[in-house]
Amino acid sequence: MLDMKNRAIAAELIRQYLDCQLTNDEFDDQYPRSEDEAVRTFWGILWFSWDDRYTHKLEGKHQLSDMNRAMIERCITFLQTDLEYTGPLAGRSWVNMVQSAYKRLVGNEERRVIQGCFDDPWWPFATEDQFLLHCHIAAAPESAVKS
Repeated sequence: MLDMKNRAIAAELIRQYLDCQLTNDEFDDQYPRSEDEAVRTFWGILWFSWDDRYTHKLEGKHQLSDMNRAMIERCITFLQTDLEYTGPLAGRSWVNMVQSAYKRLVGNEERRVIQGCFDDPWWPFATEDQFLLHCHIAAAPESAVKS
């Protein structure tokens, strides 16, 4: 389910977090909760970028590697599209996964066809062609969140 409003908010917050304008705690507190799988998965991926014991920005020992920063930049670009996220899921609670499995068992939810994986150089896009088609999108959207 696409949630363009929360995608815009998430993209702006991720940009601010990458640019060290937000701490990990500010980012986590402000990040939107959404049924959009891209919004949910990207929060789950970014969760691995911080240390819950400390409030910090993505600098110094908490700075992302160039490879991880490029991956998160692609997440920002993806959030600016109207593409449904079809990659692997991250950031879902066990409750969500059990509910989804139950719905599939009783026939109320279709099994997801997963395209791409976290290691693909075009992830979160499903294919390299899809990424190349959308990579022209500016990585810094108009402000959807007040800093």
